[in-house]
Amino acid sequence: MSLRRLVGYKALHSSGFQPGQSDSNTAEAEVHSERGGVEAMVYSKSLTAPSITSGSSSGSDDETDPANTVVVDATARTNRPPGEAAHARAETGTNAAALPASVPSGSRRRKTALELQQIFDVPCRPVYLDKKLGAGAFGTVYRGRLPSSRVVAIKQVAQDEHYCNREAEICRLLAAGNHPNVVDVMGVYFTDDGGKRIMNLVMEYVPQSMRTVLSFLSRRDMRMKVSRVRIYMFQLARALLFLHHHNVLHRDIKPENILINPETHELKLADFGSAKCIVPGRKNVTYICSRFYRAPELILDRELYGPGVDVWAFGCILAEVAMGGPFFIGTDNVSQLVEIIRVLGSVTTADAEAMPALPGNTLGEFSFPHRAQKPWPQALTTSLPSGKRVRTSFGPSYESLLDSVLKWRPSNRFTAAQILAHPFFHELRASSGHQEVLPPQIFDSTDEERAAIGPTAQHVLGHILVGLPHGG
Repeated sequence: MSLRRLVGYKALHSSGFQPGQSDSNTAEAEVHSERGGVEAMVYSKSLTAPSITSGSSSGSDDETDPANTVVVDATARTNRPPGEAAHARAETGTNAAALPASVPSGSRRRKTALELQQIFDVPCRPVYLDKKLGAGAFGTVYRGRLPSSRVVAIKQVAQDEHYCNREAEICRLLAAGNHPNVVDVMGVYFTDDGGKRIMNLVMEYVPQSMRTVLSFLSRRDMRMKVSRVRIYMFQLARALLFLHHHNVLHRDIKPENILINPETHELKLADFGSAKCIVPGRKNVTYICSRFYRAPELILDRELYGPGVDVWAFGCILAEVAMGGPFFIGTDNVSQLVEIIRVLGSVTTADAEAMPALPGNTLGEFSFPHRAQKPWPQALTTSLPSGKRVRTSFGPSYESLLDSVLKWRPSNRFTAAQILAHPFFHELRASSGHQEVLPPQIFDSTDEERAAIGPTAQHVLGHILVGLPHGG
């Protein structure tokens, strides 16, 4: 059995992929967010407080330091970005829905049917666009302003009858639950651009992404504090629990799609362009998810995958916050698999067969030279620009959580509920001793979360159910 067949070479080749070709963009919509650039953000001074600092700073002397600088946004223009003249032809009338000037906080009640109708069925008024934030194959993200001066994000997606775009449908399904860690959609309107119908999703604006934070720290030979890691990863696990309860897979979990408010430390999962409601037993595309976060079953072309693909990506990010950069860095699917083997040890035929696939999709016999799994302290060792080798592990409970999510077999990976119950988060659930300001809604559980966890909810959510005091 050739290695090319092992990694689904035939399927990738038919979609235009060539061995050695970089595939950092997914085959489906992927919008590269540039939110969090230093020119338009207010940063928390505690952002870069590291638990260790080694080597000299790699940032230039004249670089704006977001840890110590408050930058006032002065980029608003009276003119629209190039190519935006078509917005004058927005498909709205006198009954256009008004967008809220602010989003209520604290309440975790579900949105009503009337509220969902106002958001998704009644086109809102077009939003003034003042800056392009990012673009991908199927979507472009802008920053905009409401008449109230509130800043929002607008994702534009061209409507194509030959392409199944599920984003609005997925967002509507998730919006009903009103989860604090899923980006909030405020309205939808349509515009015409040279005969193309454009869907505009108006969403809350969150100034940073996790990629922004990790890149900033990495340039200075710093890493995120373990207390901050707990806050962010706990919220990400809550978002996954909520999605998976609805049988929704995000399928593109990565730091760029994880938005962070630097003042409150709130985390929002965004960009549902690759998301899908999974039907058990039905085939799904495997050329999905950005490569560094792509689960082994996707690499091996096992098309009956499930929530484990999101959990794998969670594990990759959990390792990345310690290492300061992507954990598994392959240049294509073959080398990506090799990088995983370097850490987890050899994949066996039994491992591959435990990844569900349709009848007839067999891998056959294959073998790799035996390679044992690396101990996590060794795997979590990196070199600084100075050449110094540094171990970046956050300790035994952190390594235990990594070991529970980065597994070859999807069925052996923790679920989102099990992640939340892991001892790594016990300190976060403690009623005292916090040195961080906790997000105001970090312990406001939803009906879906309690239903998904079941009888063990009290243990898993702990003080979430009894009202742990938290900051705002």
